[in-house]
Amino acid sequence: MASWGSAFIMAFKIVLASILWVIIGIVLMMMGASIAGLTPLGLPLPKLKFEGTLLESPPLKPSLGPPSRLILGGLLMIAGYALIALGALASYLKYSAEYYAREVKREITR
Repeated sequence: MASWGSAFIMAFKIVLASILWVIIGIVLMMMGASIAGLTPLGLPLPKLKFEGTLLESPPLKPSLGPPSRLILGGLLMIAGYALIALGALASYLKYSAEYYAREVKREITR
């Protein structure tokens, strides 16, 4: 029978791996929101004018137009969310399968 200590250690590993996937997914989602032109609160970015400063060069034209930026940003946000969900699930399955295999092997060799 599995001990509580080993079960909690395995649960701790699952939580740590899931936190890692959440951090990576949130970074990806924030990149998508930035590309789409959204702030973290979902508000549009303010239009800044740099007249009268050292930044008087002509404005750069973005390589992507607004609709394609919105689509690409949306896809990155969806990919970030999917990475969080699938990464957390994969961590759970990986570590629990290792744990169960180790416990079965230990019971068989007794």
